[in-house]
Amino acid sequence: MEAIMKSMITDKNLYRQKAKELVAQMTLSEKAGLCSGSDCWNLKELERLGLPSITMMDGPHGLRKQIGVTDNLGIGDSVPSVCFPTASALACSFDRELACSVGRAMGEECVQEEVAVILGPGVNQKRSPLCGRNFEYFSEDPILSGELAASMIQGIQSTGTGASLKHFAVNNQEKRRMSVNAVVDERTLRETYLRAFEIAVKKGKPYTVMCSYNRLNGTYCSENKYLMTDILREEWGFDGVVVSDWGAVHDRVLGIKAGLDIEMPGNQGFNDRKLVAAIVKTGPSKGHLSQTTENQKPSLEGLSPTTENQKLSLEDLNRAAERVSELILRSMSEKKTDGGCDLEKHHQLAIRAAEQSSVLLKNDENLLPGNKNQKAAVIGAFAKTPRYQGAGSSKINPIKIETPWDAFMESGLNAEYSPGYSLLWNKSKGSFLKQTQIKEGANKRSKENTFRQSEQDAFIQNACAAAAGKDIVYLFAGLPEGYESEGFDRTDMHLPEEQNRLIEAVSACNPNVVVILMGGAPMELPWIGKVKSVLLAYLGGEGVGKAVVNLLLGIEVPCGKLAETWPLKLEDCPSYHYFPGGRLTVEHRESIYVGYRYYEKAERPVLFPFGHGLSYVDFTYSNLETDRKTCRFGEMLNLTFSVTNQGNRAARETVLIFAVHENEVVFLPKKELKEFVKIHLNPGETKQISIALDTAVFGYYNTLIKDWYAPSGTYQILIGPSSKGCPLTAEIHMRSPNLPQPDLRQRAPSYYRLPKNEMIIPTQEFEALYGRTLPIGDNRVSRPYTMEHTIEDIRHTAIGKIMNWYADRLAREAARAEEGQEGMMAATFKEMPFFSIVASDEKIISERMMEGILDLLNGHNIRGLWKLLNKE
Repeated sequence: MEAIMKSMITDKNLYRQKAKELVAQMTLSEKAGLCSGSDCWNLKELERLGLPSITMMDGPHGLRKQIGVTDNLGIGDSVPSVCFPTASALACSFDRELACSVGRAMGEECVQEEVAVILGPGVNQKRSPLCGRNFEYFSEDPILSGELAASMIQGIQSTGTGASLKHFAVNNQEKRRMSVNAVVDERTLRETYLRAFEIAVKKGKPYTVMCSYNRLNGTYCSENKYLMTDILREEWGFDGVVVSDWGAVHDRVLGIKAGLDIEMPGNQGFNDRKLVAAIVKTGPSKGHLSQTTENQKPSLEGLSPTTENQKLSLEDLNRAAERVSELILRSMSEKKTDGGCDLEKHHQLAIRAAEQSSVLLKNDENLLPGNKNQKAAVIGAFAKTPRYQGAGSSKINPIKIETPWDAFMESGLNAEYSPGYSLLWNKSKGSFLKQTQIKEGANKRSKENTFRQSEQDAFIQNACAAAAGKDIVYLFAGLPEGYESEGFDRTDMHLPEEQNRLIEAVSACNPNVVVILMGGAPMELPWIGKVKSVLLAYLGGEGVGKAVVNLLLGIEVPCGKLAETWPLKLEDCPSYHYFPGGRLTVEHRESIYVGYRYYEKAERPVLFPFGHGLSYVDFTYSNLETDRKTCRFGEMLNLTFSVTNQGNRAARETVLIFAVHENEVVFLPKKELKEFVKIHLNPGETKQISIALDTAVFGYYNTLIKDWYAPSGTYQILIGPSSKGCPLTAEIHMRSPNLPQPDLRQRAPSYYRLPKNEMIIPTQEFEALYGRTLPIGDNRVSRPYTMEHTIEDIRHTAIGKIMNWYADRLAREAARAEEGQEGMMAATFKEMPFFSIVASDEKIISERMMEGILDLLNGHNIRGLWKLLNKE
């Protein structure tokens, strides 16, 4: 059947036609069944029509194909795959070609492992540095995120493997991610949270898009027609499949209506039966329902009566089944089987990607590059056990790990090693774990802290002895595993205190200290003025050790630039007062002012600005010219300028192009990134750069006309290596139709004149921007309890105490199977809504049993006990 289809199907229109023909032959049960998985990772097979099961597996920075017992949280074993730098690192390369190459390599590994769709890339906005999953996301800038995601998608899909762009949309925190309501005004939604998705969809054309868990302005994203149909399909032209995040489905019938095609993971027909019931209640439709025979007809026993809201048209179900069929046909036909998969080549690519993504943050007195002839001290447990990836569903089983210590030894460096600290001290920092530890008792904690203090003092003494008299000290520090993870957010930006003490002590013993930082997000660096050099590796993948040593010893030249601003302290962040929100909602009161858009407008000092990154050579910019001085909004503007490498080494430079426009009526950032380019220059070489800039990107989202708009006026173009350094400037005059603009100067003045201290927006001003009354953000949990409540919500009840105890036990068991995962598992268990627990693939509890528990919680004891005792 597959060979026949390959010869018949040559383009998407033929896939679509073939899919329609197949769905016309399906029974109602088969159509419903095709719209959910058979298990955690596979779609259902439809053997009689020649549709095989296809596999979807985790990414986004490498393939995580599980083997044996499966789960969707990164606990189970997986096949060895190349672990590439996480998105937080790769974004610092500002390199589309590199992102495409990484995507292609991941796609080749998917082909080898017979995986049809890899779940990635992720382009959610870095609203706060505290988001536990920020290591999986690219940038605080949506254009950079969207462009790199589009390139990665193109690379993945060049192998015939599908990409799954995620998590659509406004999934910018892990705290209560499965139920929290993100309250976002329309302009901010379009400019900040959807723009990266729009670029990636239009340029990358992913096979699938994954919807997120959370609600957006009151509606779950898994049933949000405005997102999945009105915007994604009708405005952006997406014609692929929308798949749910694993366990994100709240109401399956509403999901089909809104445009959600596939529910994952499979749940043994739990929601399939609800789809069939919804169709049955609307009455038969010619040619389709009649094909469901008595033997094939699923049992509808136990299902609640169908309300008007729960009716589903056969056309809606057919449309979803056709899209899924088309995805399967496309996956069968387009996968490349003759290209091979060279894992060693991929490993070398991982090293190269880490080299080009690492950022030299500081280099006083040109301490770097070092050389192998120096007497060196290598300090820090990360030197022998590097932190190279995050925790959770993206956790890769690497083919091999290059450690910095091994790479130093291979280089011939004369070095002495000292661990400096123990990684056993920081296995997990999840908020739920801290709550558990508080309950352990003050006396026990006091004894543990005393012992740990003594052990830490010994580590520091040994490190200082190793550092004394050395020419250079390479000190490895950062966020240990368990500090940041899927499932929970960080509560601060601190490094472990023992690492801060270590750096302070060693820098007092030796002035020539280089700190190498590993971690997925910004950190506060209280010792930054006491060390000469800092190299940021982020989470650089399995080749990070080799890459870092190549940079430290000058074998390669650093070229990474920060894809996110590093604030001085957490309180400086624009979302500080609004992240992660209350029990019910999280309000995005800072609006468009995320990252450098805020810091520059508010004139707040930062530790390192967006685009910051040093090199071992200097570059000069010159000769900026534009092909016109006046243009219409939406026309192309051609820029030419020159960049010169003033050094004696070949090096790469990232060029950033910003636009500036003063608008009295509409509040705008001080400047915004509009384009970027990565170039390679030999020593002394000058290159002329030509860029065609689409002036459509100069606009803001005008909520009055429901479209992008740039008013007439003077626009300044700034070109340089970072947001703080733009030596080239030019002006153009934009001509646009004179259209109405939203004027909030009287009703929301804080957005025009940002507060000089912390970002605090009065409720009435945010309501003016939001355009409606704000929903209740927090309240005391009380009866009646519903399927949307969580184990955490009922922790004050007798039943809740038992369920929370059991969740802690499960988390500890999970941590024994995989170190560093206890915080994630505890958060996942306790914050999962009851509806998601019922629909889970593991079938932890039936719907009737959960209804019984809710009856007991709500005081209906007899009815609750009856349902629990008669659970079927």
